[in-house]
Amino acid sequence: MVFPAGLPGVGVGVMFATAEPLGLALAVVGMSFVLDGRLLAGGLGFAGAALTKETLLAFGVAAAAWLAVRAGRPLRARAAPAAAVLVPGVLALGLWWAYVASRIRAGAGDRHAAEAVGWPLAGWGDALGLVVRGEYVSDAPVGPLGPLLLVGSLLLVVVAIVLGVRSSTLLGRTGLLLGLYGLLPSGELLARFLSSMRALAPAVLAAGLAIATARFSR
Repeated sequence: MVFPAGLPGVGVGVMFATAEPLGLALAVVGMSFVLDGRLLAGGLGFAGAALTKETLLAFGVAAAAWLAVRAGRPLRARAAPAAAVLVPGVLALGLWWAYVASRIRAGAGDRHAAEAVGWPLAGWGDALGLVVRGEYVSDAPVGPLGPLLLVGSLLLVVVAIVLGVRSSTLLGRTGLLLGLYGLLPSGELLARFLSSMRALAPAVLAAGLAIATARFSR
């Protein structure tokens, strides 16, 4: 699929050898398997994605939620498919975290991860303020493309949320969930171009897929 390869976050990941390209590819594979009815294979894809970057488990959460709320089947019959796509990722992350905790002691710096998120849209208000005042400076040599990509990412996220509310498809609901996630980054994170593109990559991917398939939603 060409679209994921063109994401700014994927480009940053390729340049700096980070986990986004592999993780997003595995998330797309997992979504494809779920749409094809191969639920356990989809769950393994989401598990692989989550092991590259924990936040990518959100794709598995979205797929599980979509399977769990589908009408026309008893709750017990819906719970098993939902578990098939979500449990592998939860188990994989749990085992990985347990292994890391047994080998590395927690430090004060571990708390900094919580500072990357905040109240919905609060961080965007700070970041857009920098753009409007002409004070946004990318930490990469991208010139005016930096603020354009930042604002464009927000627009994609908002459109995906609107479409997702009206859609009952897997990709539509995934766009909704990941779109809501895309509203949470802090102003400090969004002010750093490279970090923000990596953090927003899952939301932008889900938004693009939701928008591309919107005409097929019902």
